[in-house]
Amino acid sequence: MADVIHSFQITAEEASALFSAHDGDMALVYLYCSATGCSDPEQLAAALFRTTGEITAAMEKLSRLLPQFEAGSARTVQTQPEQLPAENRKEAQLGPAPELPEYTAEEIAERAQEDASFSAVVQEAQKIYGRHLSTSDLKILFGIYDHLGMAPEVILMMMQHCADRYNTYYAGRRRPNAKAFEREAFLWQEAGVETLEQAEDYIRTLQETTRVLNQLCQAVEIHRTPTKTEKGYLLSWAKMGFGSQALAIAYDRTVTNTGSLKWAYMDKILRSWHEKKLHTAEEIKAGDGLGKTKARPETGATDAAVNEEELRNILNLI
Repeated sequence: MADVIHSFQITAEEASALFSAHDGDMALVYLYCSATGCSDPEQLAAALFRTTGEITAAMEKLSRLLPQFEAGSARTVQTQPEQLPAENRKEAQLGPAPELPEYTAEEIAERAQEDASFSAVVQEAQKIYGRHLSTSDLKILFGIYDHLGMAPEVILMMMQHCADRYNTYYAGRRRPNAKAFEREAFLWQEAGVETLEQAEDYIRTLQETTRVLNQLCQAVEIHRTPTKTEKGYLLSWAKMGFGSQALAIAYDRTVTNTGSLKWAYMDKILRSWHEKKLHTAEEIKAGDGLGKTKARPETGATDAAVNEEELRNILNLI
């Protein structure tokens, strides 16, 4: 391993974030990737004596915790485009995330005194944070308000949504910081969210995405947050019209033939069924010689194809 290690630095902010996460696998993956530039989950698993599942889970958490982890440098961990379905490769080729301009403390203080709407945003943000905002917090919040031009009521809904998601994911142990709000704001801007109605629709779409992914993850026996590559496959299959029982059949065949979940192999199976217009478990059994094949037991999920229009909206947002 020494042959491939190059010098690198870790900032105080990165170290603090890793310490606060209390996750040894995340820290180990971050340091190894920073030192070697390695980004392949299987290689990381072999080098760090972890399972591929543990590595991909750590990588997904790191992508949320530290946005620079996906910025394209030696410390980058990116999904390789060739691992994704063709329609999902664009995401893997995106450059560094945009950033807000710098503001002085004087500019922000003056604006806060003159602008009642911004003052209201600051007060609400303090409730969500559970503390008074620091200067850096205020700079980011003001950038969202001033530079992105996001309406006050939309900012408040965005912050509450972000806080709710953190509360669910971290079971109340962590609150979102200003950087989390900044990343969320850019995502909302990219999705064209400008009004309160659009914000409500956007949140409903994200919630539907989560519901669909949870259902499909059960079908392929993933009991953790799926990685970006895995999300790309799952949502592309749902867009084709496959439900959880159909995925369970494809998963069973994939594991039986290869010994493990091989995403590209399973993708070929499902695409072949899609070309034959076989999407439900009944259609697959009747049309693909699987009359004796049984789907894995369901946990209350149905095999109904996901609404195509809803999924098109979802895929445009992911």
